[in-house]
Amino acid sequence: MKKIFIFLSTLMLGSALFGATLSGEIRDETTNLTVPNVSVHIWYLDWEIGSGIPRHHVSFTDSSGLYEFLDLAEGLYTLSAWHFLNYENFSLDEITITGDLTLDISLSPLPGMGSITGQVTDEISGEALASHFLKFIPLSENQFWHSTWTDSMGYYSVNLTAGNYYAMCFQSIQDSTTDHDNRFHHDSSSWHFNYFELYDNVQAFHLATPIAVQEGETISGINFTLPTNSQGAETAHFTNILNGFLDEYISYHEETGLGYIQYIIIDQLDGGDIGDEIGILDYQGIPDLNDCGNTNQDNVLVGAGVWIDESLIIPIYGSVEDCDGNGIQYPGFIDGNQIEVRFWDASEQTETTIYVNFDYGSPTPDAGGMYAPSLFGNDFIFLTIQTSLGLSQGQMLPNDIVIEKNYPNPFNPKTSI
Repeated sequence: MKKIFIFLSTLMLGSALFGATLSGEIRDETTNLTVPNVSVHIWYLDWEIGSGIPRHHVSFTDSSGLYEFLDLAEGLYTLSAWHFLNYENFSLDEITITGDLTLDISLSPLPGMGSITGQVTDEISGEALASHFLKFIPLSENQFWHSTWTDSMGYYSVNLTAGNYYAMCFQSIQDSTTDHDNRFHHDSSSWHFNYFELYDNVQAFHLATPIAVQEGETISGINFTLPTNSQGAETAHFTNILNGFLDEYISYHEETGLGYIQYIIIDQLDGGDIGDEIGILDYQGIPDLNDCGNTNQDNVLVGAGVWIDESLIIPIYGSVEDCDGNGIQYPGFIDGNQIEVRFWDASEQTETTIYVNFDYGSPTPDAGGMYAPSLFGNDFIFLTIQTSLGLSQGQMLPNDIVIEKNYPNPFNPKTSI
């Protein structure tokens, strides 16, 4: 007699039946627009210690406001949906998940808030630009920064506490070298921001138009038109050094998904010309891949870009210690280190340097005249650099430093430099 073994795709673990799914769409109940970057949490209520069944699951809404959980244990759960700062939390004490369950959710804006809506499109074709990143920067130091992404049709909506804000839109290009198969989570390390505009169609804060947000009101039509894939010029003076560094970094990032990229934004380069370059170096960074036993530190170029007479966004790459996982430390800047911002004058073929500290405290000059701004933990660092001060080579000071206020980010919990 032949024995026939049949393997079922549904998994039973303990007394639980697996294979259930939960998915849905989350919208703003006032504007009916979809809400990206909502964290949806479910907890399995029948969970027991030692059962081997996962208790807590989390999913993030994508740019179309969709979330999804796959291969869940069937049974009773509790559910919460959170959107940091903008909406009231949504919760269900009990929800029974069996089969394929769909649950759409409406979120209520926090009281005492207004909202801004708009669309981002290509300035030539008029095509809607999905998954583009926006920041809303309060003029008051007592208010938080806010951010959101455009949905699949290029629309966005953000709820803000009443006040005056600058609106800033980034041209967001996903890193094609990295495999990001989770469409329900914006991984900031997988996106490159090559270009930005402030409302209304300018690239300097002193030219931007503030938007007055009133409690209970929606300001619509705050639109942006961006050039397609504005990459700017290619680096020349710094490029050979940087490319050697990035070969190792991107390879590691592609294999593991780890690593973090932050951005220095230069919105004004007073005295700079098209083709001049900016290099970002950590004077005691990790220069190469090592086995965690190598204490060698050196001056490492961790980012570079060419001035294109409008603005410059430079991604900078942080060292990651993966000693517990793979026994490897990867190159990049080190938390808390002093960095160098080097300016290359292409016409004069000269290089000058400004030293900037990653440090806590106010951006005030020290006894040596160098600035020590509070850059620790900021996703974006804004510099306005003046190069025409008549200083000797190797002595360049910033005309102004504007620093983003840091706040907890549930979608990228590690924001430290």
